[in-house]
Amino acid sequence: QVTLTGLVSGTEVSILDTGTTNELAHTEGTSITPSTFSFSLAATTIVDIVIHNIFYEYIRINEFEVPATDTSIPIEQTFDRNYNNP
Repeated sequence: QVTLTGLVSGTEVSILDTGTTNELAHTEGTSITPSTFSFSLAATTIVDIVIHNIFYEYIRINEFEVPATDTSIPIEQTFDRNYNNP
C-alpha cells in the first residue's frame, strides 16, 4: 500500500498506468486537512501520480515504482499565487 500524506482538502489524486491516461486509482477530493490517500497495486507496477487542486501548483510524479512494502509519501502542496479563476 502506498499512502500520500499531507494533502490539502479538495485535492484530486489520480494514479495512472505510466505514460497513459488509464486510471488505476482515483479520488475526487480529500475532505480532512491534512488528509491522506492510499492505493494498493502489485509491487513493481510503474505508475504516474497526478495531484491536482485548482488553488495549488500541479504535482506529477512520473514513473513511480510501487514498492513491495508499505510506503508513505509526504506531499507538500504550494499555493498557486498566479491562479486566476475566470
